[in-house]
Amino acid sequence: MNERLKTALWIAAGIIVVIVILTFFVLPKKQAPTGPRQETVSIRVFDGKKLEADLFLPRVKQGERALPGVVLVAPYLETRKMYAAFAGILSEAGMAVLSLDVRDARKSLKEKTFDPSSAAKLPYDVRAALDYLARHAEVDSNRLAVLGTGISARAALVAVDGRKSVRAAVLVSAILDSTGLAVVRNNPDMPIFMISSFQDAPASTQIKEIYESCPNPERKMEVYINAGVGSQIWWSHALPEMTPLITDWLSKQLSKASS
Repeated sequence: MNERLKTALWIAAGIIVVIVILTFFVLPKKQAPTGPRQETVSIRVFDGKKLEADLFLPRVKQGERALPGVVLVAPYLETRKMYAAFAGILSEAGMAVLSLDVRDARKSLKEKTFDPSSAAKLPYDVRAALDYLARHAEVDSNRLAVLGTGISARAALVAVDGRKSVRAAVLVSAILDSTGLAVVRNNPDMPIFMISSFQDAPASTQIKEIYESCPNPERKMEVYINAGVGSQIWWSHALPEMTPLITDWLSKQLSKASS
């Protein structure tokens, strides 16, 4: 074998060694998926209405115990988009989360038209979402919670009236009628976390009445300054404080019950 051929073979061998080193030690390896598992699901209500929701599940489960479940109810005539980041946070805290678009969800402000007859059916949507989540193989059907904003807060309350598997409710910018207040009073085993903005006059005025109507000692109330009106609170300066408060409170309430 002549010297030129030997030199070429050594060079080729050196290139192969460099490639191997780069492949195994230098080049970044493919990262494992992070964050919650997420999928979009369809939910059928008994009256035939078809709803869309996002299901978030923890990437890694802690032990074999089934997961507590939380339904996030989007405000009427708005979409679940506002809950996207929050749903991921709840899931990473060990909860199964179903973020729901109720009937008449609108992606454009120009499409928003309030329909009283449709709004009256919102509790049906929440019940269907709770039933869907309760049937999931990874969810503890005896450890559920709901969160609603605006009119959907009232719908969430009406939907869980007398439902012992629902262990907690979060009401954001809620305005309740006599029916909603009766649910608060008549379900002493269900603690309620009430949140509003001082700028939202109707909600901030009534929040004290809701708080005083709730007989559960684990009730909680927070009012923020200049955090918008209605669902605007989810885009306001209050969000960085509000999110962990809700997460910790829900974790505490749902950890008390077991299958």
